[in-house]
Amino acid sequence: MSSTVLENVENHVLGINDFNKVFTECRTFCADWEEIAIHLDIPRNKVNTIKANDNDVNKRFEKLIEVWLKRERPEQPLPTWRVMCNAIAKEDIGSAEKIAKKHQCDFEEFTGHQDPSKINPHVPEPPKLGSPIINVWNSRPEIAELDNHVRTNKWHALGLQLGLDNGELDALQLQCHGDIATCRRKMFDLWLQTKSNPSRQQLIDALRTRAVAERYMAEKYEAHIRSM
Repeated sequence: MSSTVLENVENHVLGINDFNKVFTECRTFCADWEEIAIHLDIPRNKVNTIKANDNDVNKRFEKLIEVWLKRERPEQPLPTWRVMCNAIAKEDIGSAEKIAKKHQCDFEEFTGHQDPSKINPHVPEPPKLGSPIINVWNSRPEIAELDNHVRTNKWHALGLQLGLDNGELDALQLQCHGDIATCRRKMFDLWLQTKSNPSRQQLIDALRTRAVAERYMAEKYEAHIRSM
């Protein structure tokens, strides 16, 4: 469940000082606070505590936002507008896109290139070497970066989330005699070779699914991509 608007949402880390803004923009989902909590990877025991302490859905949603922004567990994804918008999109993609439009990356953050509108026209541009502007998030990952940054043991579940066939994955397991590293690499090879548009964002989204549940790894890989 992705769209260009959601993919372009800024990814700056939010803190407790952003509470009022986050609550105000997302308050229409107070009644759905529990579903949003699950999509934000808030632990079930914390959700149950919030529910037990207050019957008012508005108060519950306020507490959820507070818990999310404080990020009490290191394995929890960093609180960002991108994470929140994608969580809301699982309930109502239209509303998520309305929020996302308020928090779009600027040209330079999104593409890694200077915004042409900000270039001083009186300063000559350096010679262009001629490579097209590429959205790094939607570009094809290299197998070496996957070997280094996506070392999940859940390669079979990840392969399914990436659209690979269960039978093909079972065959890989037999070929590799169950060796996890080899199975994982062959799965990535298969994904890159057989899918028309494999992308880094697709992989990050797959890592964050409940079936794979590698959200911390997704955050680390996302940080690597931002540093490229």
